[in-house]
Amino acid sequence: MDIKKAYDTVHRDGLWKRLLDVGIRGKLWRVLKNLYDVVESCVLVGKQRSEWFAVDAGVRQGCILSPILFAIWIDGLARTLKQTKVNSVIQDTKFNFTFFADDIALLAESREDLQKLLDAAFTYSESWRFKWNCNKSKIMCFGCKGKTRRYFLGLQELEVVKMFKFLGVDLQQNLAWTTTKHRFAAKARARLPILKKAMIEGLSVDSGTSIKLWETLIRPTLEYAAEVWSGGSWPEADRIQNAAGRTILGLFRTTSVEVARGELGWLSLSARREIRLLRYWGKLVKMDDTRLVKQVFRDCKDRTSMLKGSFCYTVQNLLGSLDLGHLWKTEMIGEPKQWEAQLRKSIKQKDKLCWLAALQDKTKLRTYRILNFRIDLCKEEYLSWEITAYQRVLYARLRSGSHQLRIERGRWAKEEEVDRLCKVCATGKIESETHFLLDCYVFERYRRAMFNRILQETGYDLMSMKDDPNWLLEVLIGDGLLAKETRRSIGTAVAAFLEVAMRKRARILKPA
Repeated sequence: MDIKKAYDTVHRDGLWKRLLDVGIRGKLWRVLKNLYDVVESCVLVGKQRSEWFAVDAGVRQGCILSPILFAIWIDGLARTLKQTKVNSVIQDTKFNFTFFADDIALLAESREDLQKLLDAAFTYSESWRFKWNCNKSKIMCFGCKGKTRRYFLGLQELEVVKMFKFLGVDLQQNLAWTTTKHRFAAKARARLPILKKAMIEGLSVDSGTSIKLWETLIRPTLEYAAEVWSGGSWPEADRIQNAAGRTILGLFRTTSVEVARGELGWLSLSARREIRLLRYWGKLVKMDDTRLVKQVFRDCKDRTSMLKGSFCYTVQNLLGSLDLGHLWKTEMIGEPKQWEAQLRKSIKQKDKLCWLAALQDKTKLRTYRILNFRIDLCKEEYLSWEITAYQRVLYARLRSGSHQLRIERGRWAKEEEVDRLCKVCATGKIESETHFLLDCYVFERYRRAMFNRILQETGYDLMSMKDDPNWLLEVLIGDGLLAKETRRSIGTAVAAFLEVAMRKRARILKPA
């Protein structure tokens, strides 16, 4: 049910009466009343203001007192509904409504009982001078069979629907969450161009601003209320995360899903949802037994643990996959902070193993597998180096196998690997990452400059290790050396080489 212009239509004389009813009297009551003796507003268009006009109803928009005053005023409706002898029963607890500010849901177990609640709500609104928005108030029936009955709010018939948006999620009659997921995905995809535009205009990766844009503007739309609907797989969300990661790193659309989150150190969105789900379950089991939400959980635990897709089924199976299945029965999770730390550790480890397993299945990630035998998923160091944006993109593309070299471009054209020969040096060798970085004689001058720079800044003579290309590749574009500053110096030299070498390659292969 929706109150029409809830804040703007509060009957003020009724509000002062409600304040007296809840025990707010004397000086405090007079102060609150005097705040509303003169309420004026104006309309701002550009820099022009209209004339001030009096506002004789409602509570002030934007005032910190308004939510409290509205809650006191609407509490009278809650009391009226409680006095109506219509109740749903869960674990011996009787209730017939839920309130969240002006979002109101009436609950009944039969058509007759629901109509009694609607009549009581309409009568109260007539007495306290506010109106219901019947166009936004809907009826949903769960588990009903046969002909749909009619429901009235006053003289207005309410529409019976199979889906309704409530508190930001789409409740469906069949208890599925597909509509919610589709809407969240569409909203997140609509915001991806903002991230792309920001990157084009020079938003840097090293400052973390671009990542913050993803974390604050796009990702929250994919995780809103995930504690409720997160059961089951949702590959579309991970594709959106991959698209955001590719945009931040400047990678091609064909880049593997595992690369972007591996470079940025992101957990998969499914793992993040699992953390939120189990953290919420931990809060539920720690709640006092008198709380309604705890009693609803107890009732569902007894009846829906084997119902696929339900909250309890999802939690029970997730705990089992983490070797924590015994906690479903015992609920001995310890302190909340300890529980959250434990589940984060377990889920991150599971997510890392899934990520590593996925890396083994794709041939284009041959170089990436050499570079990424890491202890943990974390943001790569090269993203914070003092190199140009173009150099950073080239570095990321070379690491991920998403580049212009023939070993990758030939795969797009469905050529056999033996036919993906280097067209720059014409030596008959496959133009792989190793050939381009270590062997192609066309770039020898730039390569010697790179190795000389590394020798001067770090003291490492890497030219002496050219007989071990895999080790050298890991040192140049991976995590082959332990000292952080050494890796930074080597990486900066490699990034400079990539820029000049790629430009020369493009000039050589440019059509006449």
